[in-house]
Amino acid sequence: MSKTQDDEVGDGTTSVTVLAAELLREAELLIAKKIHPQIIISGWRKATQAARQALKDAAVDHGNDQVKFQEDLLNISRTTLSSKLLTHHKDHFAKLAVEAVLRLKSSGNLEAIHVIKKLGGSLIDSYLDEGFLLDKKIGVNQPKRLENVNILIANTGMDTDKIKVLPFLYVLRVTHHQF
Repeated sequence: MSKTQDDEVGDGTTSVTVLAAELLREAELLIAKKIHPQIIISGWRKATQAARQALKDAAVDHGNDQVKFQEDLLNISRTTLSSKLLTHHKDHFAKLAVEAVLRLKSSGNLEAIHVIKKLGGSLIDSYLDEGFLLDKKIGVNQPKRLENVNILIANTGMDTDKIKVLPFLYVLRVTHHQF
């Protein structure tokens, strides 16, 4: 159950485990009182509907107010980060997370957000960048300036013994670049 919660939501694994344990403990007491399991399950379903309705009634939609909407997202992000290892830097990472999500412009494609881990530095050195980062150094005796070049961007390694058919390939024409 905890794994399902983590896969679906990415958070709340402890909460869902504690809740499930309490539900099972209470169910055990009800079964001891000769209440049929189907009756217990029916009660859980009714309770789920009542809880869902209470949440809908309490919900506030700030989708039309950008400032309040962003503050809601920051509060949600801070709350989520409070139970994580990032608790001491939750404001910094909450801002990064909200900015990253807002850059998606309602596409909902969270796979467009990538985390690149680098050795060295501290957590507070983390930042959000536009586009993608290519961490490469200029080779020895290589030119520092190139003009009128083609650049290949591929989603696979370019080792000669491992070249595959590329489903994703761009060639950019660059007229001037200074390294």
